[in-house]
Order: sequence, then C-alpha cells, then structure tokens
Amino acid sequence: MRDCRVYVINLEKTVLKGRDFQRANPDYAPGMPCVYVGSTCRTAEERFEQHLAGIKSSKYVRKFGRSLRLSECRPALLTRGRAKQRERNLARTFRERGWGVWSS
Repeated sequence: MRDCRVYVINLEKTVLKGRDFQRANPDYAPGMPCVYVGSTCRTAEERFEQHLAGIKSSKYVRKFGRSLRLSECRPALLTRGRAKQRERNLARTFRERGWGVWSS
C-alpha cells in the first residue's frame, strides 16, 4: 500500500468568475485565498505538475493553478481513504474561514 498526503494549490482570483466555483463557495469572503485541495499517493510536486500537464487534472488547477501552497507529510502518512477524508475536512475548514475552495 502506498502512503498518501493532502496538498493545497493556490489559484488565481479570476477563478471566482466561474459559475461552478461561485456555487461551491457562496460564503466566500472578498480578499481571502482561493485554493484547490486534493490528495495523492505521489509527491505533491509531482501531482501539481500532472494537473498543469492535463493528466487527471482539475480544470481549475490547469487553468488557474499558480503554486503549491501546502503538502502534508506526517510521520505516519495516510492511507488513501484517510487522505480523502482529511482532504474533505480541510476543504470544509477553509470554506468556513471564507476561502474559495475547489476539491476533488
């Protein structure tokens, strides 16, 4: 079994013009970050490059992705299921803080 991690990618603010992104973030607070939250069994850097290259990529990262913001790599790395759960929790936490978030 491969170890997995959660990662966060900074998105350009122009992502806020997309209707789907707006619907997913009705409580977005102006001025707060816009991010993509994902999980992977690769390194976060490899996964970011895959998004940019169009390999199993989110349209938001491919079009608006700017930089890797965070890659979680704990001493006890996560199973695929736990990484997906952590991804959902992190996305929810960011939204509660007024961030614009897209998650897989």
